[in-house]
Amino acid sequence: MRRFVLLLLLALAVSGAAAQPRPGTETLQMDPDHASVGVTLGGAKSRFTQAAGALQYDPASPEKSTIALSLDTSSIEASAARQPFDPDHFPELRIISTATAKPGKDSVESLPVNVTIRDITRPVTFQV
Repeated sequence: MRRFVLLLLLALAVSGAAAQPRPGTETLQMDPDHASVGVTLGGAKSRFTQAAGALQYDPASPEKSTIALSLDTSSIEASAARQPFDPDHFPELRIISTATAKPGKDSVESLPVNVTIRDITRPVTFQV
């Protein structure tokens, strides 16, 4: 869970990393050579071994932080998990924050993101 939250935080930034950083913010880039993103699909666990992302964190206003993540769909280790992504035609899966995280009960934050799979983008709320 801790690694997922850290990767999600790294992902929050790619949307902000493309733009000029706001004054007072810190930008962290995901190291694609040493990072992976774990997934569970239909009860089977696997991971994307090719991922890029960044977090733009504003210590003065953490709620204004952004994250973005790009995953290479051909890099998912389990071939059964790779098939639904159709990497030959849709090589990238993207997760980009669309709004600020909102506090919830029991210190759980909800983070609205757009997830793009097979060139179809849908809003999703992650619990972090």
